[in-house]
Amino acid sequence: MKLHPGLSEIFSPVKWQKQQHLKKRLRLQGDRAALPVLNREEITAYRLPFHEAIIRKLDKNGFKHSAECIRQLIEYQEVLRDASGEDSIIWQRPRLLYHREILEHLAENLEKAEEAHFSRRLDIEIDIILRMVIKFCFGSESWWWIGHQLLFMVLKSSEQYQGDRGRRKAQIRYVFGRFLFENVKEPHMALDHLKIARSVSDGMSWNINQLFENENKTIFTDSCILIYKVRIIQAKAIMQKDPENSMKYCDKAKKRAMEGCFYEGVIESNLIKGSCQMMLFDTENAIKSYVKGLEILEKNPDVVLKCETLRNLAMAYLKHGCLQSARHTLHELKELAQSNNKLLYVAQAHKYLGEFYLKEGTARNATPLLMTAVKLFDKAGVPAETAKTRNLAAISVGIELMPLFCNIIKNGDPKFSEKYGEILRRLVRWKDARESFWLQSQISHFSTTSVHAMGNLSVGRGHKMSSDHQQQDEFPEVEELLGITKLEGDYVVSPSNVTETISVSGVAVSGNTIMPPDSPDSAAIEAETNIISYVGNKGNSSITEYVS
Repeated sequence: MKLHPGLSEIFSPVKWQKQQHLKKRLRLQGDRAALPVLNREEITAYRLPFHEAIIRKLDKNGFKHSAECIRQLIEYQEVLRDASGEDSIIWQRPRLLYHREILEHLAENLEKAEEAHFSRRLDIEIDIILRMVIKFCFGSESWWWIGHQLLFMVLKSSEQYQGDRGRRKAQIRYVFGRFLFENVKEPHMALDHLKIARSVSDGMSWNINQLFENENKTIFTDSCILIYKVRIIQAKAIMQKDPENSMKYCDKAKKRAMEGCFYEGVIESNLIKGSCQMMLFDTENAIKSYVKGLEILEKNPDVVLKCETLRNLAMAYLKHGCLQSARHTLHELKELAQSNNKLLYVAQAHKYLGEFYLKEGTARNATPLLMTAVKLFDKAGVPAETAKTRNLAAISVGIELMPLFCNIIKNGDPKFSEKYGEILRRLVRWKDARESFWLQSQISHFSTTSVHAMGNLSVGRGHKMSSDHQQQDEFPEVEELLGITKLEGDYVVSPSNVTETISVSGVAVSGNTIMPPDSPDSAAIEAETNIISYVGNKGNSSITEYVS
């Protein structure tokens, strides 16, 4: 028979307390055994700030140059921060002495580079530092300054090394130039390094994928392309003040672009050179420059560049006096832009064609083109061009309509008509009740927009418009055109100064009275030329400024 122990034997407070003390002692022994055994140096490093500890360790292990390099980098940043002030961007950037990961990376790689240096393996030393340079120069902007300082260090070593026919020298110069151009935005400083990289790598197949994994070009090719970009920046910077020297830069840029097989650059060089020649009124050579660009585009198609080239070529033809060539080029631009859904170029093509027809004296053709351009510019979100083109469209409509008004005003004078009384009454009825005074045959040759405008100017008693001309959805901006009171400039349209503001086809100016000329055709052409000349004074985007 099994006897159950008493309660006092099941739970003993003294025994339970001893067990707890034993467990605690065993746990402490396990924790002590898990702790690493630190020597005096390790304890010192633990108690010091990390940047001081890592410099001390490098110094003690004999890597004095590496320790001094890290020390100088920290001091350089601190001095730069103090000089820049608390409100500067430099002050907000992370500090090297508190960035453990960067310090460890620098210490590890500088230690390897110094070992290679003492082993007289200068090539390995250069490669190690160059990898660090690429990591810092093309990584976070906060650490670009470290890469920049390391570049100066490795550049000196590369000049002393002659064991690879200059490959490492070319690599370092290329990286230095690319860093200054792309990140620091100092193309003039980058140019010298890129020239050396191009010169050293000429005829060599050294690929930059050893430096940048996802790129597959030779150092020579990419150096040429970067030099081209620098030269184009220089050309654009001075083209307004010194187009002759700008053309020289364009020639240099074109040469480097051809060496780098960068055909887009060759075309852009031709475009800028052509613009400089236009500024110098050398339209013949400007046309040649643009045509050369088109010839390259036949083999290397680029829709945007071709649209831009065609646009500039049309302007050159206009200024040179080749109106038919200009019209043909503008139609080609329109078709190309429409087929490739380039909305802005489609709008420009319509606008320039409209301006061309205004210059030619056929406002009937110009008005619908300009109205379409207004819609397209508005859809493309270019308000400045929308306003300018709307003003042109208003002028074009006015050129079509004004002869009717000029004729009735003229015949309202007893000097010109025996029925002046009836004519004046008709004019008054139109003014007071908008009763039309014209016949359908008189407006049959107008554009649809102008016919619609005439419908808005009258109640049409006895002169009902055709159904085609009453479709207001076709040109919904007519009311806006007729309500324009200010052109793009300092001219304000009002009844008292209308003859001082614009000249109108078929109208001669005599004080504040609008009189028709003896020869309507010649007067129309002259008046339209005056209108185009006025509009061309505003902005650089209008082809009319190239029309003499």
